[in-house]
Amino acid sequence: MTETAAGGAPVAARVRTVRGPILAADLGGTKITAGLVTPGGVVVARRTVPTPAAEGPNAVVAAVTAALVAVRDDVAAAGDATVGAPVAVGIGSAGVVDSATGRIISATDAIPGWAGTELG
Repeated sequence: MTETAAGGAPVAARVRTVRGPILAADLGGTKITAGLVTPGGVVVARRTVPTPAAEGPNAVVAAVTAALVAVRDDVAAAGDATVGAPVAVGIGSAGVVDSATGRIISATDAIPGWAGTELG
């Protein structure tokens, strides 16, 4: 591996085989998209909601949580027994995340106060 463009040492990604669906969220400065994804990459259910960035980090975390719970509940209500219960949750977040702690260590001002927020 070579040095990254930012000048830091590269970090090898940890990849795990998953044996069930994953609840996933893409958290951006203007919208949050949550979904349930099968191990084969099929999106079974999806919800998109506005990011309440102006309300602060706690409101953003609450909105992500609510979107993930709504997706889980949508799948359960559909009664598709082939999907199964989620086995993991993954969140892609705006900013730089410390992978060891889940804390946002650096972020733009798209979500005021986001740097320092604990996600893990």
